[in-house]
Amino acid sequence: MADSIFKVPKLKGSSNYDIWALRIRSILVQQDCSDILDIPPSDLTSDQYPDTFIKLKEKESKALATIRLSLEDGPLLQTKEHNSLAELWNNLKALYSQEGFSSDFLICKDLINTSLSNCQNNVENYL
Repeated sequence: MADSIFKVPKLKGSSNYDIWALRIRSILVQQDCSDILDIPPSDLTSDQYPDTFIKLKEKESKALATIRLSLEDGPLLQTKEHNSLAELWNNLKALYSQEGFSSDFLICKDLINTSLSNCQNNVENYL
């Protein structure tokens, strides 16, 4: 749905996570589902919200479907066990966000593997 109607490129990984997250959040705003991202999963119980529980669960299902339809196969398989929107969103952020240990590790790996020949023998590109 997100891919066909709004032409949002699917999430491939950390290379396009930041732009993807901005676009998906905007789609969720258009679908009136963005507020559900800010509700912790523990609060989505019929005890906490007895009057609006069904509406919140419908919003959550709609948002989950939108996000899952906008994932490439790799990220989709990595997150298949997440059944709540907050879990899915936070897991994708932890996996692909440009912050934290994973990002530092990838930057260090790139630095170690960089050579002059990888930079087309151009010293400016190498530096």
